[in-house]
Amino acid sequence: MMIVKRERLATMIVALLLATSVQAQDLPDGAGKDLVTKVCTVCHDTARIISKKWTRAEWNETVDKMAMRGAMASDDEFEMIVTYLAKNFGKDAASDKGN
Repeated sequence: MMIVKRERLATMIVALLLATSVQAQDLPDGAGKDLVTKVCTVCHDTARIISKKWTRAEWNETVDKMAMRGAMASDDEFEMIVTYLAKNFGKDAASDKGN
């Protein structure tokens, strides 16, 4: 019985690790990507992040809310996250990518 539980646990851990690495691949490269992966994908999948097109102020407000809810990063790291999100998922990011 104990072996079956261990196998299930190992399977779940492997699936979680694979899901995390796949999520990181969904995000564009750039300064802040690793932080977004480390901090934001603890609670959110990348589809939720990618689907947003917010201004820098809106991203900043959202990241502040997440910090108040327990997201773990330094002030400088949160600033890098906001900069990354605004650059890649800002209201103007979609039009910038088409050029």
